[in-house]
Amino acid sequence: MSRCIIISGGNLLKKDLEIIKNDDFIICADSGYKYAIKYNLKVNLLVGDFDSLKKVPINLEIVKLNKIKDDTDTFSSLKEGIKRNYKEFILLGALGKREEHSLANISILIYLKNRNLDGIIYYKKRIYKIIKNEEIKINRKKGYISIFSISEKSEGVYLKNLKYELSNHVLKSEFALGIDNEFINKEALVKVKNGTLLLIY
Repeated sequence: MSRCIIISGGNLLKKDLEIIKNDDFIICADSGYKYAIKYNLKVNLLVGDFDSLKKVPINLEIVKLNKIKDDTDTFSSLKEGIKRNYKEFILLGALGKREEHSLANISILIYLKNRNLDGIIYYKKRIYKIIKNEEIKINRKKGYISIFSISEKSEGVYLKNLKYELSNHVLKSEFALGIDNEFINKEALVKVKNGTLLLIY
């Protein structure tokens, strides 16, 4: 099944559009539609209360939200994607501009992981991803990876084939031990037995 791309109103660079495939389902969250116009993207759905987007297109499927709501436009867009049975989500324009919205969008990754759905934020050609009680292998020749404990503590953390390795370590949310590790031209392994980690690479 194709993936669901959600475009929000944060910072979106043209080079980040490389991640989009032809069969992806694209949802714009309110002012994210400005990027669709700017980069000539084919949008499938527009969601928002349109407080940021003043001119609403008429030739597009639209979900109009009440201005008084609990969910952000991006989170409402996510729910629309879930309703359409998408299992994999990529958030673009999800970071930058307003810090509170950046944090809210990172929390969306936790929401997806807790429901056994896949999701990443893609920004400046870097990936933001949540892993929980699992392991991930990453093929990168060089560059940085930072690993943060989102849970109060994450137990049984293993980092292998990185410049700085860990074995059965406990990472805590109050101490950013995992920041600015480095790939060393090997397939890296990040594993956590009990806990939730945010990976940025």
